[in-house]
Amino acid sequence: MIPESIKCHKPSGTEIRHKNGHYYIYRVEGYYDKAARKSKSRSLGCVGQIYEGVGFVPNKKGADPTELVTKEYGATRIAMAASADIFAKLKECFPTDFLRVYIMALLKLLCNHIH
Repeated sequence: MIPESIKCHKPSGTEIRHKNGHYYIYRVEGYYDKAARKSKSRSLGCVGQIYEGVGFVPNKKGADPTELVTKEYGATRIAMAASADIFAKLKECFPTDFLRVYIMALLKLLCNHIH
């Protein structure tokens, strides 16, 4: 049984599969099976995972091809600590994309070269 805290992050057109303590998200599509005379669904592959307290995180295949790296952990940690309230608001307002928005804002602040 999948908990509500995980289900609330499920993107549309997907299904959640619980394997070895992890929640994987698979893209699915429906079709009509004429031989069986009923609707069925087929999996189109794993597109990411849902983490407790974080939400949906897409696979690298579905992620932005631009590789982003943090140059210095100390400055990043200070910026993260100072923006904890912003992180909570982003999570509330953008439940599926908050992590990406937050990371891009931190990188823009710290590196000032993200376009």
